[in-house]
Amino acid sequence: TTDKWTSENGGSCGDCGTYNMGHVVFCGDCGTMLLKTIEEKLEIISSYPLKEIRGLVHTFVAKLAKLNVHSTEDLLRVGTRRANRATLTKQSGMSERSLVRLLHQSDLCRIPSLDPESVALLELIGVQTLAEFKSEKPGGLYKKIQQAKIKLNQSGIMFLPTKTKVSTWCEEALTLPEIDIQ
Repeated sequence: TTDKWTSENGGSCGDCGTYNMGHVVFCGDCGTMLLKTIEEKLEIISSYPLKEIRGLVHTFVAKLAKLNVHSTEDLLRVGTRRANRATLTKQSGMSERSLVRLLHQSDLCRIPSLDPESVALLELIGVQTLAEFKSEKPGGLYKKIQQAKIKLNQSGIMFLPTKTKVSTWCEEALTLPEIDIQ
């Protein structure tokens, strides 16, 4: 064992002293993140299990779970730094592009009334990041959703949000601080 944890060799958790293998991201005993992070800047209001994210291959969910990354919150806490993403892509087999896409979906999931299916809906109409979402007007966003009704139904999204729901999403999004995905 080593005194200090490294992503290659593993080592002891700085908080509880438990030995962790090199391929994990969070301590198996106390849950402390072992990779470097900007955690103090993140405000996570809502979090979902990664298995609920549409379009994410279950193989990647299982590989991320082996790294103790189980939720959108876990992913945002560890994946916002480029150096950490390199470790995640290496250990999970995901491409950098897929991981960044998943990070943006997780970022949108921070909006309290926006669930993973609604995030998939937004992605299908071309809104992929929180910054893009914040730039949309509620009426314009609702109109885009209505215009894409057939495409959304073909993708398995049968229940579309009301104009009031879209307005609520927009209001809640404006209160969230931006997360810098480096």
